[in-house]
Amino acid sequence: MRSFRSVLKWGALTAAAALFLSMIPALPAFAGSISTVSIRVDAGGDDAFQVGAYMDDSAVEVTTPGGDSNKYTIAEYSFNNSSKAYFSADQAPTLTIALEAAEDYTFTLTKASQVKLTGDAKPAYQSALKKEDSTRLEVTVTLDALKGKAGSIEYADWDVKRDGTLEVMAYGGNDYQIQLYKDGKKYSSIIDIASRGGGNQVIDMRPYIMNAGSYTFSVRQYNQATHSRGPWFDVENKYNVDEASAAASRTQYGYVSRDGYGWKKDSSGWRYLTPGGYPKNDWIRDNQHWFWFDDQGYMVTGWRLIGGKWYYFNGSGEMLENTITPDGYPVGADGAFIAS
Repeated sequence: MRSFRSVLKWGALTAAAALFLSMIPALPAFAGSISTVSIRVDAGGDDAFQVGAYMDDSAVEVTTPGGDSNKYTIAEYSFNNSSKAYFSADQAPTLTIALEAAEDYTFTLTKASQVKLTGDAKPAYQSALKKEDSTRLEVTVTLDALKGKAGSIEYADWDVKRDGTLEVMAYGGNDYQIQLYKDGKKYSSIIDIASRGGGNQVIDMRPYIMNAGSYTFSVRQYNQATHSRGPWFDVENKYNVDEASAAASRTQYGYVSRDGYGWKKDSSGWRYLTPGGYPKNDWIRDNQHWFWFDDQGYMVTGWRLIGGKWYYFNGSGEMLENTITPDGYPVGADGAFIAS
């Protein structure tokens, strides 16, 4: 058993130790190290993230997947393409994402490979910058999912102020493809029209309208580099063409190579280039005449057996109709030989 004197001595030592500890300043808690981060960038839905859509931060969703998400959170994010109001096909949008470290943590990563990026917006690393004593990390990425894609047509219709022209409004910098219909049936091959920039464009279709009738059309965006195609925009309003107007178009535009398409001649003969290539074993109607192209894609002349019927084509390749051929045989209104 301790003596009274030893108890007093022990109590004095304990009090002195307590006084010494109280004089030591409080040490800061150990700061945790964040050496890698994971960021996922997805499309925001409702067609908000597509070529031609308005460039708004809500077009994408940014999250922090993985087990370390408790160490940092998404503080904010925004697009950097301030000179563009709409997503385009030729320039991938850039997005800066600010991460905020949790209490007692700092960002210590030093390499691009330490930023893990996923998501259907296809984020690609561009840069990272540590701020506020390394408690904030700003990561800039490009979103490659839209590059080379074709978006939707905003508006299209016939231009009531100009004969034979149509108006198309779209954003994104893509070209257009147009399908003409006459009296409810396909009238043309798909026609490629080069873009002259985003916004409203007026396109003259008179070089393609050669016959009297009621015309409608469909139009879509088209990216020549990637062959991406947007959805068709159908216009049911009619553009009515009388015979006098059709004749004027035939006089002005008939047998003319339009936008690089039309008649092409090489050492083997004449072919007819369309946006879909050179037709083979098929008919083409141009300037009110029918032409037939063989299995090599060349215009034919003379007698030809097509679909079980004989037809005669003159030296210009034009199918004769409702007449007597140079060698004395009758052909009907459809051009087919009339058997006696």
